[in-house]
Amino acid sequence: MSWLDDDNYQHATKPDLLTGRLVYNDVKRLLMECGDLYHIDNLAMSHCMNEAFGPMERGNHRQFHPLQCLQSMHDLFKRGSVTYQKIFEEVLRDLGLEPARMKTMRERQQHWLTNERNAAYQLVNIVPLKEWALRVRNTTHSSDHRRIAHEVALMLRVPSVILGLIFETDLGCYFETTMRWYSCAGEMSPTPGFRMKELHIFLYDFVQPWWTRAKNDPRTTFKNTFDYIEDTWKDDPVEKTLRTKQILAGINAGYKEILKMSKAWFSVPLIYLILFDRRCQRYGI
Repeated sequence: MSWLDDDNYQHATKPDLLTGRLVYNDVKRLLMECGDLYHIDNLAMSHCMNEAFGPMERGNHRQFHPLQCLQSMHDLFKRGSVTYQKIFEEVLRDLGLEPARMKTMRERQQHWLTNERNAAYQLVNIVPLKEWALRVRNTTHSSDHRRIAHEVALMLRVPSVILGLIFETDLGCYFETTMRWYSCAGEMSPTPGFRMKELHIFLYDFVQPWWTRAKNDPRTTFKNTFDYIEDTWKDDPVEKTLRTKQILAGINAGYKEILKMSKAWFSVPLIYLILFDRRCQRYGI
């Protein structure tokens, strides 16, 4: 019987006090540090938005920025959620729309999928939200609430802000796929979230093809974004070219971040994980 099957064998894990290395069954193990794919994806999303629309200034509600628009809506709604929900329901009723609950989230670039999902949710309700912000501005007795509502109403009418929300939503489509992959158990990894053996398979099957396509053919990967540019600035070729370059710069920044943060995966010893790919058998590896 193998010692691995011996119930009397006690597995011991302890740190070596002299070297700090992990000792497992009296064997010194070398620890490897590498970037987490999910965290790297989040960095790529942040680089895309920062390069395309500039960094968001914290606490500056007067900055016309897509992420500031999300934050300002959240700041306003949380200060009077009951009253402002009623106003939102009145707007929906006046527009002949189905009742819905208003939902806002604090802008958090370093929190996975928060901004992407928030942007997608607000875009669905963009028409009633414009009217909602105006009614809050005209009915509130608070000068602070009136100021924020006025700024939200203005931002929701600025095409560049809407463009940023659409771009954030398109980025979220990629991020949702990586999240689902991490949330599921794999063929060689029974525990969700710990799929190191299948990392390179996912990289070759999805991550690399997606970013390569985004760089080489962005109009198919970011279809909603470029459709909005075409529809909004079709009569203004100068502005249309400017907005197109703006989005392309953001995509290129995300692409470069993925390349930079992925170097460790293609160096020894992590590169040997590719041997777990069944397709290697075709080439006699």
